[in-house]
Amino acid sequence: MRTRPAIALQQPRKPESPPTMRTRTPRGSSTNLMAALVTITVALLTATTAAASTDRTVSPRDNCGGFNGHVVVADGSAPTLQLYGEVWDNTCPGSTSVWLAWQGSGYHNIQVQAAEEPATAGVNYTTAPLQVRPADIKVTVCSTHGGWHCGAPVGGFDANGGSTGASAAPRAGPAGPPQATNGSGREPVVRTGLDLAGAASWALNNVSGSPGLFGPNDGFGDDCTDFVSRALAIGGGDPETVLSARSTSNDHYWYFSTFRYGRWWSHSWSVAEDLAVHLNLLHSTWLRYWRDARPGDVIFVDWTSSSFAGIDHVGIVTGMKGGEPIITQHTPSQRGVTLRYWQTHPPKLVDGRPNVHVWIAVPNPD
Repeated sequence: MRTRPAIALQQPRKPESPPTMRTRTPRGSSTNLMAALVTITVALLTATTAAASTDRTVSPRDNCGGFNGHVVVADGSAPTLQLYGEVWDNTCPGSTSVWLAWQGSGYHNIQVQAAEEPATAGVNYTTAPLQVRPADIKVTVCSTHGGWHCGAPVGGFDANGGSTGASAAPRAGPAGPPQATNGSGREPVVRTGLDLAGAASWALNNVSGSPGLFGPNDGFGDDCTDFVSRALAIGGGDPETVLSARSTSNDHYWYFSTFRYGRWWSHSWSVAEDLAVHLNLLHSTWLRYWRDARPGDVIFVDWTSSSFAGIDHVGIVTGMKGGEPIITQHTPSQRGVTLRYWQTHPPKLVDGRPNVHVWIAVPNPD
């Protein structure tokens, strides 16, 4: 169930795939939404002293709508490209969207944001550390009215005219934690600053239509990680971590926030793998045995490998039975499923055999 939710709360209507435009398959919960990295505008313009940046105003359009805004390239050891402003459609039925398009290993075109007639939608998007030159990236606007069509692309975004790009920076933080198994032994009770019982209680009470932080309809369609994040924040008292850079690619950060154009969230709030990395970066304790889990612990699963970096799904432990965690989750919304259920229903097969691996974290807010 891997997905990185789109950057705006109201998801744009998904039209049929346009010719030559493909979204990259993201990781985290369970739909194919784009991997969006959101950064607050004021932070966009305050690059670190070690990195140069450039800000270019762009207004690409087609015959239905367009984009008015800025492209900012932050140069340095890991250059990024930022897009912020508005995409609008006040002419045609259907939707108008703004895209970043480039070619390179592992990259596809990314639909950043869309608006439907007659409306505008705020755009605030940052790429991952670039593996291609910013000069090779173009911004274009496409509309769905009468079939997919795109306006002229705008490009040439090198910082100071000379960035050559860099390899993507490796994910910072400790090595992957141990998997939890059904082995023998018992670990000491681990202390945490969170109200784990409160997190578990919130999950149990809100598994059917959980309220959002800002109202009843501000969640995601596929929200296994969002559900656990809400349980930790609302029920467990885990403080959101929104530092000055507001980067969603840095898993030290964990937040669901509002901004002028809408609501945005970090990957660690909404993507199972990123939440696992976030908890690891905050020195959470990882249990070695299932039997040591307690209500409020966070449980992750990889159904197709034994890789911490390949985590597919997350739930929250809300009970124990016979030394086995009882899990409450979203996507699908279920209260009190067993770990054995995760292991067998539906089975994820590798070479014809189930291949299920789990990690259990005692979340630490530090």
